Amino acid sequence: MGDDMSRKIIITFKSLLLLLLVVIAGELAARLLLGLGTPPLSMADPEIEYLFKPNQDVKRFGNRQLYNAYSMRNENFPLAKPAKELRIIIFGDSVLNGGNLTAHKMLATTLLQQHLSRSLNKSVLIGNVSAGSWGPPNMLAYAKKFGLFNADRVMVQLSSHDIADVPTFAPLDPNTHPTKNPPCALYEGVARYLPRYMPWLKTLLQTTNQEKLPAALSREETEAKIAMSLNALSELYEISKASGASFSLILHAERGEAETGAMRLGHNRFLAWAKKYDIAVLNMLPIEAKALKSGNNIYRQDDGIHLSLDGQKLWADTLFKNIASSIR
Repeated sequence: MGDDMSRKIIITFKSLLLLLLVVIAGELAARLLLGLGTPPLSMADPEIEYLFKPNQDVKRFGNRQLYNAYSMRNENFPLAKPAKELRIIIFGDSVLNGGNLTAHKMLATTLLQQHLSRSLNKSVLIGNVSAGSWGPPNMLAYAKKFGLFNADRVMVQLSSHDIADVPTFAPLDPNTHPTKNPPCALYEGVARYLPRYMPWLKTLLQTTNQEKLPAALSREETEAKIAMSLNALSELYEISKASGASFSLILHAERGEAETGAMRLGHNRFLAWAKKYDIAVLNMLPIEAKALKSGNNIYRQDDGIHLSLDGQKLWADTLFKNIASSIR
């Protein structure tokens, strides 16, 4: 009887030890190989709504993510602009930001900065001021809080879906805008990413602040949001003009627009706004449509909005031509 009990204790101990080793190995793999456990963190802001926390340098899915002291997806730089430096600040949403699947060195803004610096043989700074689901009101609030960093040019990246994207100041969803590191890398993998591949986990792991589908808006509500968005864009334009910086738009086509050539409401409204103020527009629709037609998949797989690495390169090349031609 005593020997049987001893064997059971030993077996139980070995099983628990094996389980512990598996958990430790899984945690190390998730943390070191995937970069889980230390996501880029966001923070709520009473004016901007939310932005990335400053001074972050993390690796995510093998991709380095940098955020400087001003919550820009850039390395740190001095506020005082060096003599003869070309400074361009580009505002945008998740398209410009690139997200976790785009490394710092592969961002269109990083590639553009390097290309312009070599071509012009001078110091160039391309500021990437962006966060997922930002619209013009978020961008305006950022400019009011941080200024324009003595920019020579201000460019604003927009897509059709941005036309009515205005702040709600709702609590931040930890699955899309985490504000603190998860307890461990394995927990993040199970809670944040597994539900994407195992839908039944969504119900099991549902939290009170889980993102919900917005209710359908009336025509009046939609127009009110559009007006708020365009008014914010107008104010950002006026602030830029008053600072002496030139101002232009970059209109990004969603995959459906690029495939069909048919622009959605937001695209047309932004074009009409730009025409009213005689503002230059870099319309990416024909360029992105041509790239798709030639077999270059510039969008991520199963994603109708965000750029693949080929898309980032296309943007860098297109922006380089647009900017360099106006300087020379």
